[in-house]
Amino acid sequence: MNKTAARALVLSVLFVLTLSAGLLEGASLVLNSHNADPTSGKPQNKIWFAKGWWWAWLPHGDSGGRMWRRTGEEQWMPEEHLDLTLQLLPGRADIWAEGNELVAALVEDSTLAMILMRWSDVDSRYEPVSIPLVWNEHNPVETVTLARQSDGSFWISYPVDSSGVRQVVARKALSDLRWPIGKPVKLDEAVSPDDVCATVEGEGGAVDVYWTDEKDQCFYRRTHVAGQPDSVWSAPEVVIHGNKDPQDNPGFCRPPAAAGAQAPRLLIATRNSSLENGKPVLGLMTLDRSGQVHKVPFALMQKESEPVHPVAAWVYGRPVVFYTVIGQPAQGFTINHVMMQQFSTDGSAVQGEPVQIVPQAVGVDWPVGAREVQPGTPLLVLTSDNQGDVFETVIEMAKKTGN
Repeated sequence: MNKTAARALVLSVLFVLTLSAGLLEGASLVLNSHNADPTSGKPQNKIWFAKGWWWAWLPHGDSGGRMWRRTGEEQWMPEEHLDLTLQLLPGRADIWAEGNELVAALVEDSTLAMILMRWSDVDSRYEPVSIPLVWNEHNPVETVTLARQSDGSFWISYPVDSSGVRQVVARKALSDLRWPIGKPVKLDEAVSPDDVCATVEGEGGAVDVYWTDEKDQCFYRRTHVAGQPDSVWSAPEVVIHGNKDPQDNPGFCRPPAAAGAQAPRLLIATRNSSLENGKPVLGLMTLDRSGQVHKVPFALMQKESEPVHPVAAWVYGRPVVFYTVIGQPAQGFTINHVMMQQFSTDGSAVQGEPVQIVPQAVGVDWPVGAREVQPGTPLLVLTSDNQGDVFETVIEMAKKTGN
């Protein structure tokens, strides 16, 4: 089965983003992680651009995780000097990276960890600067995410299984990640076993935790204000309710502070549970500057295909959602492809038709990309399959005036 991708064309109302001919290379097999579906684990962020390179943090077989650096076209090199440290830690990561510092929140089964790294100009690489925080929960944890508060501390949140239901738990780590990790704060209990949560930088230096509740068909949010005791959070707030929204695996993205007044405060890519043929099954929810929530449905459910796993990103000054289209099984294999949908700057409308960025391939799924891509930086998306193969799609786009 051919796993190379075609070139893409993306249109917007305010201007036209066109592919630079000769600069786009399609989806190519670039590495094998020896771990099934290594790019899975939403709503984690596993890819970032820093110091002139693209980076990825992926699970690596049975030996924890591995950090990779993109050194050239279709070339990814492992940061082998970190292997000894990372093989002792959980393999699935959510990454925060800013300036010279990087913090990873890690999870695998019931084990969680956090590690702080700092960029070395002398060696041109990331180096650990603290002993990792490692602890175990009594039950499995599906995913973990982190965000930094204005006082420099980090908050993580994750769902913990317990007797057929889940709890939503938040914990605080100091800026230097020294032990001990903060005591668990239960933000909600008795949510359904498929519900997940995400930690997001809030307004005014606060930290927000969002979570799904399929039973109530709700998104909830609670906020922690810097300077308040760890256990003091706002009361649960309903962000959106009803209409069979949301389902599991939402994708979150906070546009940068410099995005402008038109930009939403938050992007949430969702999938509903109606699954009605010919009706939209995905949606981009935006939280605007006034606190109002808006939703734009897209991606039709079809008898022969089903859109899943939407991921929100802020690309070249506007929202973009990547998602997988699951095809019908054929000869024991599922043939999937990956799409990209662009939206207006404020997220209030789709812009142009969805573009196929990874053509039909066996089992390809779980697109991930950086949550923010600045103009001048190529758009890079990774996908993977259950054999551990990882594919990259690089889209070079140039800005051109248009209507």
